[in-house]
Amino acid sequence: MKQNTQHIILGLAILVLISSITFTFFWKPKQTENFAILNSASSESQTKTSGGTDTGDVEISLTPIQTSNQLTIKIAANTHSVDLSQFNLQKQTTLEAEGKTYKPISSPSLSGHHSSGNIVFNTNTNLKNFKIIIQGIPKTNQRTFSW
Repeated sequence: MKQNTQHIILGLAILVLISSITFTFFWKPKQTENFAILNSASSESQTKTSGGTDTGDVEISLTPIQTSNQLTIKIAANTHSVDLSQFNLQKQTTLEAEGKTYKPISSPSLSGHHSSGNIVFNTNTNLKNFKIIIQGIPKTNQRTFSW
């Protein structure tokens, strides 16, 4: 009787192991479909950088992410010698596209020597070609990023 019980337990263990392996290889989560939908709803462009981290300079990197009615710009500002808190991106940043000029509806407050965040523009359309202009951040008085 003991041997029969051992055979039944061993058989069940093997069945569970085979089921687990089969499930692992052949099951595809539905999250993959949702991820594809999210990716198609927004388009991320190439990162562009201006400036450097030498004394008195600020390195600014911008990466646009476009959705159907907004343009979001990921910004990273890095420096070793300039206090970034003195700059107001809301006032110093402009988007130019298709003959129109836009000011941000939101932007991060820069601080310290390394700062990042999102600058958001309400465009109500997908933009193909556009420029982001940032003024007054050293060493370059006007930085123009074009896509």
